[in-house]
Amino acid sequence: MATIESVDDILLRASLTREPSAPDKGAASGFRRVLEHGPKARVWRITSIVLLILGCVLAPLGLTASWAKNLVTDQTAYLEAVGPLATDPVVIDAAQNKAVAAIDDAITNLDLAGKLGDELTNLGLPPKLASLAEGFAPLLRTQITNVVHKVLTSEQFVTAWQNANVEAHKAFVGVMTGQNTEQISGVSVKLGSLIGTIKGELAADGVAWASQIPDVPVQFDIANNADVKKIQGYYDLLNTLGTLLPWLAIIFLLASIVIAPSRIKGLFRVAVWLAVSMVVLAIGLAIGRSYVVSAAPFQPDVTQAIAAQLTVNLRASIRAILIASVVIAAVAWIFSPWKSATALRAWLRSLTGRVEDSR
Repeated sequence: MATIESVDDILLRASLTREPSAPDKGAASGFRRVLEHGPKARVWRITSIVLLILGCVLAPLGLTASWAKNLVTDQTAYLEAVGPLATDPVVIDAAQNKAVAAIDDAITNLDLAGKLGDELTNLGLPPKLASLAEGFAPLLRTQITNVVHKVLTSEQFVTAWQNANVEAHKAFVGVMTGQNTEQISGVSVKLGSLIGTIKGELAADGVAWASQIPDVPVQFDIANNADVKKIQGYYDLLNTLGTLLPWLAIIFLLASIVIAPSRIKGLFRVAVWLAVSMVVLAIGLAIGRSYVVSAAPFQPDVTQAIAAQLTVNLRASIRAILIASVVIAAVAWIFSPWKSATALRAWLRSLTGRVEDSR
């Protein structure tokens, strides 16, 4: 009898141990059902699809508008974007070519070789010796090129580039807001102090005639007059769209998930189509950059470098959203009620069970 009672006691204790877990399992299952199952009515299903379409259309537009708003309204963000261009070999080479060409024109206009030959002739040297003065021109050009390259690879050029972009951004904002009513030919990064710095370096190297070089402007065009007229007065609109569109896209996509008949499937669809919209935006960005470069035939390399640098943050955002969307879509599919996902989960459970048994 004692043996039977002890067995009953064991069974009673085991049943008391298992009973509390049953309500917990049911509560967890109920929570999952509430989380997974949305409204089943047809109108909610259609509304979910419409919100998904609107969200995926507004997402790339909002991302682009937010990027453009940040560059236009925030001068610090613009300067951080274009700052690395001061050490870009393409920009340095273009500035060097412009500066050397300007100084070459000045040398031609001053006719230094001819004046030096005349002075040698007046000293009584034979004409053949006097004509050797023309051979000094290549040597002078080499010296000028070396000085120009030295200036462009120094901190002086970085400072000049920063100051020039501050003025260019102010001019661009003035055009966008309509405050700049003066007749302008476009928006440019004007390195006005560059020639003056080069003249000072040449004078320090003993080139006495450097002070006669005129202050020829060295500039990089950002937008021509036609482009400026198209964007004039759109500052407030860009500011509004850059703030409103991203939030609308987020709200529409979240609402599409909430009212979907299956919220896990809704999350999967949103992630997949958001990734598709980012791919479309990346393709459109590449096409837009190609068009901008083709529209600037006089300095396509510089335009391409500037366009690539200005869109660094936009491309990083596209890449981050694309990766996050793919990861979320994969996770949502794994936990979805689709047969393929269910079969995968069953296979993983059986594999885990076999591993545990082997241990």
